[in-house]
Amino acid sequence: FPVVQAALSGYSDWPMRVLARRHGASYSLCEVMLDRFLVELKDRKRTQHFLFNTAEEQPVAGQLMGAEPDQFSLGAMKLVEAGFAVPVLADDFLPAGEHSILWNAAGARPGVYFYRLQVRDVRGSARVLSRTRGMLLVK
Repeated sequence: FPVVQAALSGYSDWPMRVLARRHGASYSLCEVMLDRFLVELKDRKRTQHFLFNTAEEQPVAGQLMGAEPDQFSLGAMKLVEAGFAVPVLADDFLPAGEHSILWNAAGARPGVYFYRLQVRDVRGSARVLSRTRGMLLVK
């Protein structure tokens, strides 16, 4: 039977995510977090519950809300580092020129998705340009 786990806001929703997965949900969602909150979140024992997730509930998607593209990408990086599911479309150095990436979104849910493009110098050490943009998936 279909199982849906709704995100709960204001406290750790880990128990609900685990129950949803145990009862057949194909994935679960964490509560919505502000990008600024994630960027400023200190790694302390009293705050670790905000990013808590376990192998039993994977895949678990992080929900992020914000308005500043640069902070949004930093917040998304925090979610990835904490183990939340974020698809990576490409992660490679490409030669100068025009490139396109094809994303098969057949299994993705409709909504707003963000992508980040980083351009580095030829030595690969210094970041020259970083842009985060949004795209809308409509089905």
